[in-house]
This record gives sequence, structure tokens and C-alpha cells, in this order.
Amino acid sequence: MISFKQTAACLGFAMILAISCSQPAKHERAGQDSLTATTSIESGPADDSIPPSRSIIPGDRIGLTRLNDRADSIVNNLGKPDSGDAAMGKSVSYWFSKPRKEVTMVYFTTNMGAPNAVPRAKQVSVTSSFFTTKSKVSTGASLDFIKKKFPLLKILGEYSDKARKISVYNDPSGIAFNVDDSGRCIAITIYEAGKDPSQTYLSIHPGWKKQG
Repeated sequence: MISFKQTAACLGFAMILAISCSQPAKHERAGQDSLTATTSIESGPADDSIPPSRSIIPGDRIGLTRLNDRADSIVNNLGKPDSGDAAMGKSVSYWFSKPRKEVTMVYFTTNMGAPNAVPRAKQVSVTSSFFTTKSKVSTGASLDFIKKKFPLLKILGEYSDKARKISVYNDPSGIAFNVDDSGRCIAITIYEAGKDPSQTYLSIHPGWKKQG
């Protein structure tokens, strides 16, 4: 069995939205219109050319794995996890594809004490380029390309994966990108829009340093 630390290293993964209010009303309105345009890149109807099993929708799902799905439902879809860890109402599960050893990670939390409390997915991450966003962003994409598709992208934090520094950039729509020191995306993560995913990264990567 691969250890939790080893599998965490495989993934090699604050919202700040500043809108100036000091401009004249006309400019403010123009700025709002521009903001709407830049945030609508991934919004609206899904791209029919991308099968649901491959699509990444920020703040919602990766493939058929959806945020807030029950853990037992996800296991029914993906099969038994290859590795994982759990403590204090939180758990992380890993699935490895063959032969390339791509990783799917799901982070679950349980609302302890609540009636019928069950683990539910709060964060989903993949390393495979099989999955793609509506704007054709997948792992392997350059940071420059990702920024063109997600203009509100901001640095969230960084951690070390062996000798590499991994920087994590996130967009307030509920998506984050792990980028290695060559400027290439190595993992894509979704989480609930409006939430700060930093604590989850700290749980998975003990050397996590929040930025911004």
C-alpha cells in the first residue's frame, strides 16, 4: 500500500477579488461590464463537444465526480480507492489509473454530530489531461495559457514536491491549478466557489505556504 505522504507527493497542487470603487461612475460601470465578460468564460451551458465524463466545471464537478456527492456514491463510480487517510471527520482518497499512474484525489468532510452525517466530497483533483475545462484548459497547459482563460487567477500558495516548487493558482469560480517550476500545470482541483481551499492543501502538503 502506498503511504499517504507518497500519494500526496504525487499530486505535486484566498480568493482575492479586488474591484476599485474610486473611479467615476461611468468607468465603474465599464469595469463591471468587463468583469462580467472575463468571469463568463467558464459559465453558461456546457460545451457539447466535451463529454460529461471528461468535462471540468469549476465549483461543481470533474468528470462524473461532483462536489458534495456522498463518499459511497463516488466509490460506486470510481471503485475502491487505491490509497487514503482519515482523521477527525476528514479523509482523503486516491485512485491511480494505469499504466501512467495518473491520480484522482477526493477530499471528504463529515459534518460530525449532524443527523445522518456522511462523508461528502469537498475537493476533487486530477492529474490527467483526459479532463478539460470548457475553455480547453487541462493539465500540461502553460500558466500563461491558463491566465488567458481565467483572467482573475491569483496565487494561492506553494509547497515542495521533492526538489520541485509547486505553486497553486486559484480562480474564485472554484478551480485551482498546481503549476510546477517549469510553468506547466500538473494538477487541476475544484472546490466550492467562495470557499478558501488553503486548509485542505495544508492537510495534504505539510510544507504548504499560503501566499497573497
